[in-house]
Amino acid sequence: MTLDKLLEHGKEAAEHLFEKQGNVLPMWIAEDEAGTIAPIIMPLLEDKNKSATIIKQTLQEIGAVRYVSILEAWIYEPRKDEVDERYLSGEIPVREHPDRREVIMIVAEDKRESISGLFYILRPEHGEAKLSPFKELGRDTQSSGRFHGLLS
Repeated sequence: MTLDKLLEHGKEAAEHLFEKQGNVLPMWIAEDEAGTIAPIIMPLLEDKNKSATIIKQTLQEIGAVRYVSILEAWIYEPRKDEVDERYLSGEIPVREHPDRREVIMIVAEDKRESISGLFYILRPEHGEAKLSPFKELGRDTQSSGRFHGLLS
């Protein structure tokens, strides 16, 4: 499966799960060299670095050559005139920023490249939460974090 198809698969899974459950559990859908697909669903530990290590080891054990991750997250999208480096550097957790956004991040990666996109989780004052249209971030978007580059 190509990374583009894997990203589309992750996108469809996230939409379906969110519609049915109102959330998504952290998951990775991995593919090995033979094209065998292996879903990995794991609630994150309090120590998220340990969770990332476990996922990385699991991907190695199954011989994954590519995967798509589906994770709920907080993001900080600074405006050009309001960049606060403390949040971008991790000095202060993004979840504490007053203008943080709740999203479902979808990231498809292999050892050479990564493509990603997200759904904003929209929580109206009244009614059920829903997802925004998918926002593809493109191949030139810089992404980082403990759950990126798990095949390296």
